[in-house]
Amino acid sequence: MQAIALRKAEIARFLVKAGAGTAFGLSASLAQAVRQQFGAEGTDRMTLRRILRTVEGVDPVNFAPALMPDFSRGGRPQDKVSTEAWSFFMTTIRDAGPQFPLKQAWRDVRDVARKRGWQWPAYRTVLRRWDDLPEAQKLVARFGRDAATSRLTMPIKRDKTTLKSLEVVSLDGRTQDFWVDFGDGKPVRPVMLALVDTASNFVLGYEIAQSENAVATARLIRKVCQEHGIFDRLYTDNGSAFAGHLVAGGAKFKWRGKGRGQPGVKPLGVCFHLGIDLTFAIPKNTRAKIAKRTFAALSRVIDDRPEFKGAHAGHAPGAVPGRLCCTKELMAGFPPSPDRSIPRPL
Repeated sequence: MQAIALRKAEIARFLVKAGAGTAFGLSASLAQAVRQQFGAEGTDRMTLRRILRTVEGVDPVNFAPALMPDFSRGGRPQDKVSTEAWSFFMTTIRDAGPQFPLKQAWRDVRDVARKRGWQWPAYRTVLRRWDDLPEAQKLVARFGRDAATSRLTMPIKRDKTTLKSLEVVSLDGRTQDFWVDFGDGKPVRPVMLALVDTASNFVLGYEIAQSENAVATARLIRKVCQEHGIFDRLYTDNGSAFAGHLVAGGAKFKWRGKGRGQPGVKPLGVCFHLGIDLTFAIPKNTRAKIAKRTFAALSRVIDDRPEFKGAHAGHAPGAVPGRLCCTKELMAGFPPSPDRSIPRPL
């Protein structure tokens, strides 16, 4: 390829030096002189005109790169891929798991393409075409639109320098990773409700309950306000325990309970009576709540402690209880609190 381009470049320089160009044409005598200088191969008048058109406006030093064959500059022509085959390939990746091998998806399309008459090239060709796709499109195909958006979104760092204590408080609940007995003989995984000061990350108070419910949430809010003072704003999600009438009744906007109740009757919640403003996080936006970060820090420190041996549930919401091997001495190590009994581990 290089030798061919260099020879054509020499011919082009010879023609330009002789005064030939696309505007002045190519005389028969000049074409004959070129054949005498460079031989008969590739020196017919049509080829010489093509060379002149190619180097028109190009600096003589760049004649050789300009005269390189098209297939050597841009690679060989791409193998054709049927639109139906490529759509089937992308659909296979979308419906399969995130770690599904690309080569297996290629095999699946290959088997179908033989029966349907689709054009489907070798795996390396398909892999190059896949690699040429934008990263966002590949993430959407592999993980879905929501996961791709989350991966591609630039994280926003919280700036809490302007916040004061008790100005914004975050509320959330988390199912604990161990099983307990609340006295009825039925093993359940308790829920920890927590109020966290956004400015300082200080846990103002918490409540252990059998489930995430509005009664325990309202009790926790009253307790924190009694011990630390009434805070200005409560930031929480749209869970039924937090956005129901018992807690959020009377709020200007809430996700749940719209239009319920008799006409003219609007149950007022504990936040309304205490003068606490409510802000609800957008659904599926768990990272917006500082309480989530607090639970992440506490989960392994508390839930995996040796005191819960035999009651560990693992970190999956549907995990079954472990072997019940705790002794009475272990259960006696959890004294009751002044206001209510702390559930004992199984």
